[in-house]
Amino acid sequence: IVVQMWNRPGSLSAVATQFRKHAINIQYVYGTSSQAGEKMTIVFSGEDNDKAMEVFDAMVLEEAAVTV
Repeated sequence: IVVQMWNRPGSLSAVATQFRKHAINIQYVYGTSSQAGEKMTIVFSGEDNDKAMEVFDAMVLEEAAVTV
């Protein structure tokens, strides 16, 4: 799953927290770097990527923190 997220403290933690809340184990995460306050590209793979996409979609609707 490739997403763009704001590069600010807690962005990645918010995603990991939601994954934990929905019992999705992360297999790997890769990311790009960017200046603080800009967007970065993150690649996630979880044990259930369909469920992970549902979590990302909910985050976009609720917080506008992630662009899928």
